[in-house]
Amino acid sequence: MAAVSTPPTDPFAGMSLAEIRTTAYAHTGQGARAKKLRGTLTEDGETISIDLGFSRYLGFSKFLACGGSFTTLGHGKAQIHADTEVVYVKRDTAAWHTYLRAVPKAQADAITNRYADHWVKVAADDKRAKSLSFICGLGHPGFMLNESEEPHIRRGADGVADNQPAITLTYPGRNGATVTDYIAAEGRAYLLKRTETKAGRVQAELSYWDIEAPTPLYPPPADEVIPFE
Repeated sequence: MAAVSTPPTDPFAGMSLAEIRTTAYAHTGQGARAKKLRGTLTEDGETISIDLGFSRYLGFSKFLACGGSFTTLGHGKAQIHADTEVVYVKRDTAAWHTYLRAVPKAQADAITNRYADHWVKVAADDKRAKSLSFICGLGHPGFMLNESEEPHIRRGADGVADNQPAITLTYPGRNGATVTDYIAAEGRAYLLKRTETKAGRVQAELSYWDIEAPTPLYPPPADEVIPFE
């Protein structure tokens, strides 16, 4: 007598699609003690390539360290290490010019000549720290959500992300884009990948990987750092 196969159990049975998304974003954002993020993001016509790691100590709800690099196509590269006490940033000449685009040229040139290709340091509570470390907000995927209204979420075909089986959720995003979330279908429901497309073009493709794997993040050596004055 042939064995009767048992259909796989849906790990999200009984949950609404909105609850699945909320759970995945929470697990990946506040819940994961360590993770890495890579991908591209297009904002205001500029494409940013991102390669970051995040790590926190057990018992704390927010990330204590964010480190890695991000490159804006045609506008330079920046490296970063940020925690709850201090932000370190190292930008090349093009990246400083991009960061200072709203500053008068003579002032921007002086700042760039002093700090380009050097690590600079500011206290985390300095008013400039937020703009220097904005990219670290991506450690929580909710950073990308538009919560002005509850989106209409549809469940799409199952897929694969980072070689892991995943379910897909699709819903309207910002500025007419369509978001697709790939959520792990086995183990804890982490967000593995998030894409945004508009008019057939990819606006963002970000992948969270090495979730819960040890991610040591070290600040730059003290003798390579100059104060950001």
